Amino acid sequence: MCCSLQIVFAMPYDNPIPGYKNNVVNTMRLWSAKSTNNFDLKFFNDGDYIQAVLDRNFAENISRVLYPNDNFFEGKELRLKQEYFMVAATLQDIIRRFKASKFGSKDAIRTSFDTFPDKVRKKGEVREGRGNKR
Repeated sequence: MCCSLQIVFAMPYDNPIPGYKNNVVNTMRLWSAKSTNNFDLKFFNDGDYIQAVLDRNFAENISRVLYPNDNFFEGKELRLKQEYFMVAATLQDIIRRFKASKFGSKDAIRTSFDTFPDKVRKKGEVREGRGNKR
């Protein structure tokens, strides 16, 4: 079983979405599919102008119109490509952001328990001061 491989780039577009009466602005990230090569000069020089931009058009069709009519095979295929593209782009972005955060860091945060903060105490230990009156 052989299938064709199509490589596309996912270009993020962040849109601010203001909240209703709460002074909060959330970000909605949308994705646009971009081709790895926009223009094939070899086909263009040979006079095949449509083939010169065919890869770009195939890639951009993924995000050009969402929810195509899936009564035909081509519509089902495009919808499957769209679903895969959106999920793959979002998951890669989530993983990239996690690795860039302090939670995704491989550096050891605490190597010993000798320098515990004063607010942490052992179970059963009573701290002197306010809040411990009996």
